[in-house]
Amino acid sequence: MSSSLDHFRLALQEIRVLQRADPSPTGSPPRDPDLTRVIGRSCVVLLYSHFEQYVRSLNEESATYSNGLNIPSNRLPLALRLQHSREPIDALAKIQWNNRGAQLVDVMSEEAALWRPPEIAHVHHERLLSWMKSPNPKALVRCFRIWGVADIFRAITRKDHTRRDLWLRIKGLVDSRNNIAHGDANAEATAADVRAYETSIIMFATRVDRVMARALAGICGTGPPW
Repeated sequence: MSSSLDHFRLALQEIRVLQRADPSPTGSPPRDPDLTRVIGRSCVVLLYSHFEQYVRSLNEESATYSNGLNIPSNRLPLALRLQHSREPIDALAKIQWNNRGAQLVDVMSEEAALWRPPEIAHVHHERLLSWMKSPNPKALVRCFRIWGVADIFRAITRKDHTRRDLWLRIKGLVDSRNNIAHGDANAEATAADVRAYETSIIMFATRVDRVMARALAGICGTGPPW
């Protein structure tokens, strides 16, 4: 188990604490509807926050692992190298040509090793996910494709209906959180909704952890890192 997954599981205990504050037994009419509603909305926001943190933390942990082994740059997936170089090159393109001298020196010194195997290149993890606004399913596919996993949902599921349900649950969590964050007073989540969201993101994270361990082993030429 990665440290990211371990911390993620511990963080989810906050959800249980919140749910214990609900005075209404599960399946019973709410004794305090306003409190029950606020708890449901808060659980969604916390679930989303911890899930996003897991994804970002796993990306950082993976980069730290590969950096520590000083592997040749050509072992890193092409998608990773392209994404890593994209941000500084895009920023450079916005600068007037005659003023690009200093920035060109920085870009070449930081990025050149990625494109000159067998030189050793270290990855800045934050560049890999600088584009990600939220961990919606499409963003998750792109996130793990950077690490050489073509379709993370296909990599962690065998049956179409399981894959579809997992996609929809994660999308539902992200959409619900966004509605709440944007001030939609009608956005609600029942205790059953929260349980379904939590079950899905735990399943996703647990399976992704194993897939990423294998992906890193292939990239780095080692055994699984966790």
